[in-house]
Amino acid sequence: MTPVLYLLMGLLFGTTLLTVGIAIGYWIGKREVTSDTEARTDGLTGLPNRRAFDQKMDECFTQWQQTKQVFSLALIDIDHFKNVNDTFGHPAGDAVLREMATRLNKLKSDSLIVARYGGEEFAVITDGDEKHAAAMMERLRLLVSDTAFKVDSLSIPITISSGVARINAEERIGKLVRRSDEALYSAKMGGRNRVYIHNGLLCESYAIPLAGDMPERAQADRPETPPTIDELEHRVLARLDRLVTQEANPTE
Repeated sequence: MTPVLYLLMGLLFGTTLLTVGIAIGYWIGKREVTSDTEARTDGLTGLPNRRAFDQKMDECFTQWQQTKQVFSLALIDIDHFKNVNDTFGHPAGDAVLREMATRLNKLKSDSLIVARYGGEEFAVITDGDEKHAAAMMERLRLLVSDTAFKVDSLSIPITISSGVARINAEERIGKLVRRSDEALYSAKMGGRNRVYIHNGLLCESYAIPLAGDMPERAQADRPETPPTIDELEHRVLARLDRLVTQEANPTE
């Protein structure tokens, strides 16, 4: 075998190894990107998940510390979601969550992030103050309540409650989430299907819906009543305990 042939074979072998190496590197990189995307995406709704939300909240808080760029947090809860699961079944409940995500996506252009916060609860971070965020939530509330959710042959009336708060001076993330949660709790206790704002001192209704705005419930013969403390307090207290622990961490 001539030296030239050896040289050609060596070049061919080297080129082959380089091509294979590039292909493997691309495949590994693509898998890492896909894995990271999947890790930050809610499998049921396709929205960013709690992990992605927490990262975005950290970014907004860091920017707030550096530039005082105001942002607000809105927490959203589907009213009577347990009744949907109990009455129509969990597949129908999952379909309602997916449809809720579709309607929430209409806020994407005006939001920093729209995420599934957990269970039947969602979270939206927006630029601007609490009144701007509350106006967005009121539009969403009407969008949800005015048109029933279609699930196969079913037509399921859905309403939402929302609590809104803005970042305040010398405030940590935990306190912002706590105040938004308190506003959401107030919306629930106020009768649901409404938006409440925590203004830094107390919770107040952004808009009281008229009777005509209140769609018929899945259980029409069951009158609307404010939830009992037991229905909500366990969730609120658990979250507050977690937030107190986070605030004790100076790296937050």
